[in-house]
Parts: sequence; structure tokens; C-alpha cells
Amino acid sequence: MDFAERSIGLRAARVAQGWSQSDAAHALARTAADRGMRVAVPASLKTQLSRWENGHAVPEAPYRILLAELYGRTAVELGLERTAHTDPEPDPAGRLRARVAAAAAVDGAVVALWQRQLTTLQELDDRLGAPGAAAAIRVLVDQLEAVLPHLPERDHRRAVAALLSRAAALAGIQALDAGDPDSADARFVAAADAATAAGVPALSVAPALGRAAALVEVGEAVAALAVLQHDGLEHVDPHHRAQLSAATGAVRAAAGHTESDLRLAVDIALPPAGLAVEHVADLHQRQVTPVPPDPAQIARWLGAQARAVARESTDPTSSSAAR
Repeated sequence: MDFAERSIGLRAARVAQGWSQSDAAHALARTAADRGMRVAVPASLKTQLSRWENGHAVPEAPYRILLAELYGRTAVELGLERTAHTDPEPDPAGRLRARVAAAAAVDGAVVALWQRQLTTLQELDDRLGAPGAAAAIRVLVDQLEAVLPHLPERDHRRAVAALLSRAAALAGIQALDAGDPDSADARFVAAADAATAAGVPALSVAPALGRAAALVEVGEAVAALAVLQHDGLEHVDPHHRAQLSAATGAVRAAAGHTESDLRLAVDIALPPAGLAVEHVADLHQRQVTPVPPDPAQIARWLGAQARAVARESTDPTSSSAAR
């Protein structure tokens, strides 16, 4: 099935709203403005909508996100993304050649562009949450994963691995926010592997905290403890060791250990690590009550710490990013 056939869903969504193409163009422009995104003027958007609906062109990723939001449907429902029953994939040899060619084009300027893109997406995530950046982050992660194994230069390989670690950690945090701990765990695993490839121990901290959050959320606190005690994390700086120690105490509490574990976690976390007080205040209250800590609350706290560490590491001026 080609795009011309699949684009019927896009036209049907507009008709269901009772809109002309001009109405839809103006609504799309307003949606973009609300999200702080720059798009073409309505007159040009009307022309583009006509081309998309007639199958003469495929919307680029930012427009696919806006169209899905505008019509309240998924990209697949609108015919903007393939499913297992639509277009066949390119041949395997062609896919490999494309990845090798893309890797050969990577130089310092491309890496710098990816860094700026990641910084922008982090800012969008801060302002708009996952709906404003999730799809673009997934695209960036896919790009970095595709070229990383084929980069010939060691320095470029390490730089791209560091970017992949940061981007995959952000994707994992967004999946946690969306209530998808399984996808979150997979993204955090990719982020941890990329941190190892980059040779930057500090980048392993956010994935560890994120995986712990996902595992505690599904009732696997013992597995979460194993993640936080994984080999390699002992090499991080004192700031991050304090955060990991606090997380370990919280996870031990979630696993049914003594309340003193949770008290220790909070006491360790607050002064040296500078963790946000609002995320631990409720936990701290449990020092004076015999009620066991709520694992769901601990999972949310761990997720908040993963986000804080990931935000720090995406800043190229931070000590973590510089290492």
C-alpha cells in the first residue's frame, strides 16, 4: 500500500471535523503556535495539506506530530506511519549500505548539530512534556543508533555514543511519564550501553535511576537493587555516588527492608546531592510513621531523580558532559 492509499485517513480525519482544507490549515497553524513551533503560513499549509491528502508528498516528522494532535488520532490512524501490513521494508542489503553511508558523512559539524538538536529537544520536553518532544527524540535515537556501529573515527564514535546515551535516557524518562515502564526500561538499557561505549561513567547514573524506577513500578524492587549495584557505577564521582546511595536506600525500603533504609536515603540525598526537596518531602514524613513506604511513590521519586541527572548531563557546560 503506497502513501496515496494510506493518506485517505488524513482526508477522512479532516472531513470528520467538518473542515475545509483552509479551515484545517488555519487550525494547524494555531496548534503549531501553541506549541512554539514555526510552520508555513496558512496559505502555504493549505497547499501542503492538499498534497498530503492526495498522496503527492509525505509530511515531515514535525508536521506528523502536529497533525496527530490536531485530529486527535495516531499517526498510524492518519496513514502517516507504516504498520506491519503496509509498505514492505527496504531490502536488508540496502538498509546496511544506507547506514554505512550515513556514518561516513558524520563529522564534527554533524555531531555539533546533533548536540544542539538534543539541547533543543530537552528544552521542549521541559516546557511541553513528552507530547512536545517524544516523537522527535525517538527519531534522534534511531539516527544515532543506526550510525554508531559504523563510525570509523574513535573520537566521533565516543561523541555520538555520549549523545545517544543522553537522548535514550530522555526517551526512557518520557516513557516513564507516559506509564510505559517496559519501553522505558529498554531505552534506559540502551542509554547505559551507550554510556559505556562513550567511556563516561557519569552518563550511567540517569539510566540506572530510571531503570530502578521502572522496575520498582512493576514490583521488581530486588531487580532494581541489582541495577543500582551494577559494576561500573562505583567509578562515578561523589555527587553521583550520593544520589545512587539515596536511591539504593529507597529501593531497599520498597523491597520491604526497614524504614531506616528510607530515612537513610533521604538523609543522604538532600545535602550533598542537591535533590529537589519537593520530591522527597513526602518520603521524609515516613520517618515518623510505621506505615511501610509506598513503592509507587518511591518509583516516582526515582524517576524525578533520573530526570534531574539527565537534564544536568545534556548541558554541555556541566561537569558530567565535559568528562
